[in-house]
Amino acid sequence: MNKSILLPFAVLFVVYCLWDGAVLLSNSDIFPRPYQVLLGIAELVQRGVLLKYVVASLFRVSVGFTLAVLIGVPFGLLLGWFRPAFLAFNPLIQILRPISPIAWIPIAILWFHVDDRAPIFLIFLSSLFPITVTSIAAVQNIQPVYVRAAQNFGLTRLDLFRRVIFPACLPQELGNTVNDPIISVRDLGISFPGKHRAEPIHVLRSLNLEVRRGEFVCIVGPSGCGKTTLLNSITGFIRQSKGEIFVQGTPVTGPDPKRIFVFQDNGVFPWLTVEQNIAFIGLSRRPRKERREIVHHYVQMVGLTGFERAYPRELSGGMRQRVEIARALAPNPEIITWMNRSVRSTLLPE
Repeated sequence: MNKSILLPFAVLFVVYCLWDGAVLLSNSDIFPRPYQVLLGIAELVQRGVLLKYVVASLFRVSVGFTLAVLIGVPFGLLLGWFRPAFLAFNPLIQILRPISPIAWIPIAILWFHVDDRAPIFLIFLSSLFPITVTSIAAVQNIQPVYVRAAQNFGLTRLDLFRRVIFPACLPQELGNTVNDPIISVRDLGISFPGKHRAEPIHVLRSLNLEVRRGEFVCIVGPSGCGKTTLLNSITGFIRQSKGEIFVQGTPVTGPDPKRIFVFQDNGVFPWLTVEQNIAFIGLSRRPRKERREIVHHYVQMVGLTGFERAYPRELSGGMRQRVEIARALAPNPEIITWMNRSVRSTLLPE
């Protein structure tokens, strides 16, 4: 069975056994056993109230969290930007922030009684301080060069806050997903067995690399330093000996159409024409009209108009390289890795 299916079930089974064993050993009358929870859910389904309870819980969570965002984000941004306000309110925030939401339950009941307002207040309170602190940190972590660049144009403090501070904070407010690296190489090591029982050949050792969305990164080095090995490992053709490689937060375990490799050696299929090479696999599921339009677009882009039906043997080396580049671009991948000895001869039309 596939590990991606087997491992989650194995974890669930272990959790089930630990939960059930802990309740049995403690002889607790408060905590139910797993099968009792399942029986309770089944009873709620039979009574037709499960959906009602789920919707009510989601409503309380949504309202509490929304209120925390509406208050915590602007409040945190203001504290991060205005130093006097930060000095005034930060001590109070640091005193209240570590208090567990459970400790506020008596106060919530005292203030709001036993209705929906009490849990909404607890959810609001448990979310407010983390959101506020994150917003403060987002402002304080802004690169000073952004602020200075905007000040060149004489912006008022309000305009500076609205047009620079707030947009610059958005990546961190949204969990930093905008600035998260699309490729992350951590402590990468790749070794190959030596000949005749010799010591292994260590091609890459403790290599770390991050590439963010939209960046164009060139890796330059002498022949044999491991450039091709690194790119092959990122695209999944080579397994690393140690370390980790992540693409968009997912470990690399093999080739993927979202990561296209333009090979150093000519990878154009000699039995296919230029347009057939460009349309290979990546466009096979598109409608025929759309496929033709895409192929025509990339043929023009790489300067091969008039050679659509030519075979690779009828093209020069540079033209074949351009066919491979067009084939890599056509399926619109997230990442393109490219090894080439001469950039100039490939990019410029002959």
